[in-house]
Amino acid sequence: MLSLPIIDAQPKSSPPLPTSRAEMAALLGRNTKTPLKTGHWLLLAIGLHQAWLGMISIVAFSLGLATVLVAFGAGVALLQTHSSALLQRLPGGSNGALGSLTTRATQWLPAASAILITTAGALMLLAQLA
Repeated sequence: MLSLPIIDAQPKSSPPLPTSRAEMAALLGRNTKTPLKTGHWLLLAIGLHQAWLGMISIVAFSLGLATVLVAFGAGVALLQTHSSALLQRLPGGSNGALGSLTTRATQWLPAASAILITTAGALMLLAQLA
């Protein structure tokens, strides 16, 4: 007859959650004046065997990031819808010197921002490798 191993299904007791910033810092081995980052919260949740604490921090971070991205996108969309009216208010309208400069800028601005972001990423990478 085949016997199956007995698995203890009782959860281990978790240590109590830290109640102060000093207790959290001591648990992580950090200075109390240094702010806790998202990664530290996740490590703290793993160390305390409290998955819900890690999930709450991930959800809070994600909601904050989503809010910022939606607000930025809404601002860009609003600016884009009113750009033709703004161009007409420039001296000479959209055919004047300032209007033609704006038209040319809209053509090269996406490439310039891509080059800027790529350069910033490469510099950060080089700084970490050095």
